Amino acid sequence: MLVKYCRNAHPLHARVYPAHSRIWKRLVAIRERAEEHLHWQLGRGACNFWVESWLPSSPINSASSSHDCVKDFWADGAWNLDQVVGLSQDQRAEIFQLRIISDIDDIPLWKLSNNGDFSFKNAFDEIRVSTELSPIYSAIWASTIPKKMSFLVWRILKNWLPLDTLLHKKGNQFASKCQCCWSIESHNHVFLTNPIAIQVWDHYVGMFGIWQQIFTQLHLVFKAWSLTVSEKGYIRRLIPVLILLSLWVARNKAKHSEQRYCFHGIVKRINHCLSIIVHSGMLYYKHWKGGPRGGCLV
Repeated sequence: MLVKYCRNAHPLHARVYPAHSRIWKRLVAIRERAEEHLHWQLGRGACNFWVESWLPSSPINSASSSHDCVKDFWADGAWNLDQVVGLSQDQRAEIFQLRIISDIDDIPLWKLSNNGDFSFKNAFDEIRVSTELSPIYSAIWASTIPKKMSFLVWRILKNWLPLDTLLHKKGNQFASKCQCCWSIESHNHVFLTNPIAIQVWDHYVGMFGIWQQIFTQLHLVFKAWSLTVSEKGYIRRLIPVLILLSLWVARNKAKHSEQRYCFHGIVKRINHCLSIIVHSGMLYYKHWKGGPRGGCLV
């Protein structure tokens, strides 16, 4: 990228044109913010004298277009700043405290980490907008749930699945039909309000003694199931995840493999998934708090 986009300019000053790649455009969009957290530890002094942050305080002149390197002002083991214009007394004092070490490279240090190494976690924490912890996402991103299940349920909650109504919005025109009735296939219909889905939810709602109602929004489902459980990973938070997963798998098998979409098949799949999680050692005794009334699932 340096050769392609920064041949005649420093990366902090290189321009962006419409024909440039999206990756380069994104790097340019965040370069100033990233540069604030980058500091160069001098070695042979190959970094830019004016633009890059190698002094303890700040860059000397971040707007400069000069290609001067730090080593250009070092000769015979001492600084030669007599011809340099634009340096403050404080900056000169900082420079005279530093030394060039000609046998090692300059080292970029990431200010947000303790050891100076770049960390995606620290970078993400710097740019993200922190919000209150969501009980719904806390439920699906639990150690007792395999990550592939968590990702799928996350997509369900975000309505990022190729359901008929969503494909219609993208301009695809075709007849839509639910796999268990004559209704149009929508997000809520597939996972909450079709006759088979209602039967599946009612089956587990009765088993766990949860207030019975027909939910029309998924966040209300998770709220009802986790009402009495605060710790993520408990069985009452796991069951809704397995129900959504199994409803989606049953829908796909009925639509693409012509397998029957039925209540007993979905319940069988839910219990099978739960059995796999139990036997893999991901569920412990404490996770069964708030479990089914007087019964066993697996």
